Amino acid sequence: MTRLLILLVAILSSSSLLPAVDLANLRVLFVTDDRVPGRTAAFKTWLEPLVKWVDVVRYSREKTPTKEVLASGDVILLDWNQSSRDDGTNDSSTEQDARYPNPLGQRESWSTPTVLLGSAGLMVGDTWRVAGDRGCTCLEPYAFDLRDHPITRGPLPVDLSVQIEIPLPESFKDDLKVPTIQVFPLVPGPFKEVDDTGWCVYLNALTHMPDIEWISGGVNHKTVHAGGIWRQGNLLHFGFQQSPDQMTALGRNLLANSIVYIADFHQDRPIARQCIGVQGEVFFPSRTGIPKWLRLRTKEGGYYEFATKLLMPTERTLVEGLLHDAQGFDRWVSDRVLYLEPHDLHTVLNVDEQLIKAQITYDSPEFLKLVQEILRSDHSASARRLLANYLPDCPASATPPEQAAWIEKNTPVLFAEDAGGYRWYVDPLALARGKSSAECRGPARRDLAGMICDPKTGACKLP
Repeated sequence: MTRLLILLVAILSSSSLLPAVDLANLRVLFVTDDRVPGRTAAFKTWLEPLVKWVDVVRYSREKTPTKEVLASGDVILLDWNQSSRDDGTNDSSTEQDARYPNPLGQRESWSTPTVLLGSAGLMVGDTWRVAGDRGCTCLEPYAFDLRDHPITRGPLPVDLSVQIEIPLPESFKDDLKVPTIQVFPLVPGPFKEVDDTGWCVYLNALTHMPDIEWISGGVNHKTVHAGGIWRQGNLLHFGFQQSPDQMTALGRNLLANSIVYIADFHQDRPIARQCIGVQGEVFFPSRTGIPKWLRLRTKEGGYYEFATKLLMPTERTLVEGLLHDAQGFDRWVSDRVLYLEPHDLHTVLNVDEQLIKAQITYDSPEFLKLVQEILRSDHSASARRLLANYLPDCPASATPPEQAAWIEKNTPVLFAEDAGGYRWYVDPLALARGKSSAECRGPARRDLAGMICDPKTGACKLP
């Protein structure tokens, strides 16, 4: 056993991140529905002198690219306009996949590093149930909170001194108490709002996930927490809608560097799966988001109605009785919201009375200890419910002591996620690398030399 541990340590210490990809050696596939005149030509013209070769693959609802064609690119740039939702497929159900299939195929078998341009992030989120489909088509071409990151360091130069000062956007005022902010213009000329806005995603409740990496926000009409450039697994979301001929050198270089960066991510994949119930499009927002929507007593935008429909009838009645009792509503939030759990085939939310009694939320480290204690005390019925609800990856066929040991062993690679169904997930990349999930964040998730990955399942292991 000791010799085996020494061998494993030797393998891990000898493994290192692969050398950075050379932009000039990349084969880029521009996969497009070709709905915007001139856009495809602009991307091809821009890419040709930068990369080894670029090819354009056009697709439609009737004709999607073959696996062989898609496999020819080192990096895919997916341009999937959300106007395709206007044909009556504006939902996230399995029927949509049949009527307007994802041109990349099935999520489980997709391993090629991919840049999602503009609203392609929305469309992929819809069809693959990954993060990216909760946001707004309101992203102006001005980057904000652009962080120090490999994308800003090369290979093409990114001049971070090129900033302009603009009045604080109205949508940022809840979070920032300053009159002006500095932004990076991705289009030439003075600041102005544009018609061709991009797709930004609400990331404030998602950045704790190990496979999600914030790179930049952007001026938008919803929230300062909306991401404009970010990564999940082998998908890099570049939400700004402008084509290269419309951008400044800063914008074009950020996009080129994004292509190079994501080219190093074959081994990482999106982990959590957006929760969709059997009745169609049922997604669960973060528990902290539900009270915000319920506080919209004016029922603005239908958020109040949506949030109440998520609740079990008994809980819904309780909330509706507190509509004009601000203190009572605040007590409901503090006493019950953090203990919500999916119920009835994941179609509504109920309050977990067992966790309320223990005063332990499902996403806390104390919860994992609680489940282990119950398993070791042989409270099998209670333990089975907690495992089924919150830890579905724990082997159901194992004995209670074996399940307790599984939780203890895998705690460093477990993370909890509301949008993925109010449950714990295993970080497979950290598990394969013999590290904790906390150690595998951001650029540390790039491809590792010596890793062997199954292209069909995405499962990776050290030799």
